[in-house]
Amino acid sequence: MAYEHRDVVSAQFQQLAAERARALGDYEASRIAEDPDATMAAASAIVEADARLAALNNIAQSLVASQRQQPQGNRYGLSMDEQEIAKASHLTDEQYAINRQRMHQMKAQGYWSQGKVFK
Repeated sequence: MAYEHRDVVSAQFQQLAAERARALGDYEASRIAEDPDATMAAASAIVEADARLAALNNIAQSLVASQRQQPQGNRYGLSMDEQEIAKASHLTDEQYAINRQRMHQMKAQGYWSQGKVFK
């Protein structure tokens, strides 16, 4: 069985968070002990962990974005999530797309705010 991308990213995030926590502990201990070399080494480890976490966050965002891409075969431009909502609401994709367009128009005209309709 192949590993899921989200599981790998999650495991890496946990590992990096633990590394950062250790580095932060080392930093505080060496700072209090007034050990300049150990303090600088720990500070560098924190910066490295932060950079790796930021890179991992970019990977995670790309993964999420790729999963949200609209299917090529849907002629109404609905995402997979929107298709599921339409189906659960007993609407056709066309009906859902029309309702979605109406909502966007109402928002643009100021008739819709926070789910409330103003007349």
